[in-house]
Amino acid sequence: MLGIDKFLNSLAKNIAHTIRAFTAFTLVIFFLGAIFGFFAGHVAPRLGMPADWIIALPLILAVFAYYVTEIAFALFILFVIGFLLLLL
Repeated sequence: MLGIDKFLNSLAKNIAHTIRAFTAFTLVIFFLGAIFGFFAGHVAPRLGMPADWIIALPLILAVFAYYVTEIAFALFILFVIGFLLLLL
């Protein structure tokens, strides 16, 4: 019984960690979406940028990143740099 108990405890810890990581990731994505929405709604029109293209940009970049690994890697590096700049 000790082996099964150890396995179940390990499984419970892994599930709890996965739920925490998924929730944190979802909230970070929500936060980034809020910043992007603010930019698309308030800042872009002041700069004379069309809001339609600003809103469609993540979808276009997602398609490119899905098919081209180099673009995905470059965007990931930009995300990390942007996140680090937000922390400063």
